[in-house]
Amino acid sequence: MTVFLATGFTPLSLPQFLAAHLSLRMDHCRVDVSTGIFGDLAGNIQRMAQSQADFGTVCIEWDDLDPRLGVRRLSAITWRDFPEMLAQVRRSKENLTSLLSAAADKVRVAVSLPHLPIPALSYSPSHLMSEFEAELSLIAAEMQLELARIKTVRVLRNNFSTSCLDLSATFYSGFPYTVEHASALAESLAKALMPASPKKGIIVDLDDTLWKGILGDDGVSGVYWDLDHQAQHYGLFQRFLHALAAEGTLVAIATKNSPEVVKEIFESRSDLLLKDESVFPFEVHWGPKSESVTRILQTWNISADAVVFVDDSPLELAEVQAAHPSLSCMRFAANDLAQFQMLLQELREAFAKDKLGKEDALRAESLRDGAVLFSGTGQKSDSETLLRDLQSELTFEAGAGAADERALELVNKTNQFNINGKRFAEPFWRRALARPGAFLLTCSYKDKLGALGKIAVIMGVMEARRVLVETWVMSCRAFARRIEFACLQQLFEVFRAEQVVLQYQRTSRNNPVYEMLVTLGLSPSENGEVVITKEHFHSRVAPLYHTVAVKNSKRPGVATHV
Repeated sequence: MTVFLATGFTPLSLPQFLAAHLSLRMDHCRVDVSTGIFGDLAGNIQRMAQSQADFGTVCIEWDDLDPRLGVRRLSAITWRDFPEMLAQVRRSKENLTSLLSAAADKVRVAVSLPHLPIPALSYSPSHLMSEFEAELSLIAAEMQLELARIKTVRVLRNNFSTSCLDLSATFYSGFPYTVEHASALAESLAKALMPASPKKGIIVDLDDTLWKGILGDDGVSGVYWDLDHQAQHYGLFQRFLHALAAEGTLVAIATKNSPEVVKEIFESRSDLLLKDESVFPFEVHWGPKSESVTRILQTWNISADAVVFVDDSPLELAEVQAAHPSLSCMRFAANDLAQFQMLLQELREAFAKDKLGKEDALRAESLRDGAVLFSGTGQKSDSETLLRDLQSELTFEAGAGAADERALELVNKTNQFNINGKRFAEPFWRRALARPGAFLLTCSYKDKLGALGKIAVIMGVMEARRVLVETWVMSCRAFARRIEFACLQQLFEVFRAEQVVLQYQRTSRNNPVYEMLVTLGLSPSENGEVVITKEHFHSRVAPLYHTVAVKNSKRPGVATHV
């Protein structure tokens, strides 16, 4: 993986730190970091855009906006020069923002904005903000906002705890940072380029976790989450969960309580910030919480390592952790506000997303509808009637390529219906799709209950009348609707294929893929290619009731059809 580091200062040890931190996040590849020319930040950003690098990183400091704001170039400055200096800073800001916007069309960029101390130029004491410094901060904030609005730019917050400036190194080598700060900055840049996958769901207790008090003892009106009852942090936790649910995170309740009382409080307490429509499912009984967690994971159809469990009781946490070792168990310390603050920060990091998409808001609702829909008798006749009456519509698209960010997101977070468990860093994804004959086929779904959005991604290579599928994932929200078989059918039809070859590898989680292959009468080995002929597929596939549309086909001669 190649990374271009654009700075105006001598980068010195920063490239090594950046390569090291990226290697920790991408342990299966070598990271090469290239740099530009000392003192030419604008030119280096242009070189970055022309470099064919997989990623770009940019570090901007005050003297990149005006050399007089640094310490290596001396000039006589008085307060009378401030207006002209501010004008120069603004011109530099506009130029750099324009260059970064152009570079971001070609490469994803992480940017660190000025955060070194402003030299002692102002007449005001250090504990006061002068008008000149406030104007500089405003220009930097404007730059931060403009860059944050660019789709492929990630702007660091720069809230570093380490001391930043090394005056000696600045004087004698042109490198402005302490060694500790250089490492911290490189780590933040690496996180911005290669963010961790967010958790998908959170399971929470009720008593002394969602509110202060014991519902069964204190009653519906005797539990609190406000300042008057010294319970404001419970309200903050409710607010946080409400926001997570709106962003597509799954929220469930696991509590030892009476179902009637829990139902009553969610129906009668209008001041609850977390509403019952944001929670699915509710596990309310007196049995072990580990059993509740097991059922919730089965309902969500996701693995334990993608979920956080929060409870106030160390005993309950230990019991759940023993049953689900890969689950993240966190304690809600009811009487320790400092620990509560740390809990919120840990949860924020665990569920952090690079961006929000329209599919995020559909997740909980679609799972709830699906659970209700497919919880019938299980008899074949009922299932066929259900599938036939769903009024399901599939839209296949084969033209977006690497520009389809939702496709890569699905590939990198899907475990169960994933033919081989492959993950891709964005640069490698772009390279795979740039190969001759490569294709990307995505599928969106909706039915009479509503839309699920984009739920399936297939990537591979066309080889005459043969389609080699290297990556194929499908969201768990789409299970039990025969969408996987509709996807296979479209591979045969869209690409006029006689054979579809899957690069299959059995993993600990992708049993749904194995079950699909067995349903088609195939006997897949643990690893290797699985060949499905068109004739065999049509002889074994169950009836498909979907209405299908195909658009933006990249293959010549394949018309859009319904």
